[in-house]
Amino acid sequence: MTGYLEAASDGRPTPGRDTAAAIQDRCNALTPEEQARDGCRSDRALVSRLESLDDAQLASLRVAALGTELDAAGLVGLRLGEHAIPTWDVAVMLDGGVPVAL
Repeated sequence: MTGYLEAASDGRPTPGRDTAAAIQDRCNALTPEEQARDGCRSDRALVSRLESLDDAQLASLRVAALGTELDAAGLVGLRLGEHAIPTWDVAVMLDGGVPVAL
């Protein structure tokens, strides 16, 4: 998500599927502990970058991602969804009736 944000802020094209696949491959090669550590680090970087934007920058932000255009809230929502679904995956393995909490 930080890559999407940086590209949009700099007026560059957003990273494509090849970049996303390479990031996913790198993540898949990590241990669960490393994935958690790197995920938290990435979240902190994204939040810090979003916090560095002023109100006008946030209001005008448009990010091309996943075949659509997102505003700042949409980008944050997409990132939150990336957390909610994997969290649900783990929870439902332990209790088949767990709903997805969004």
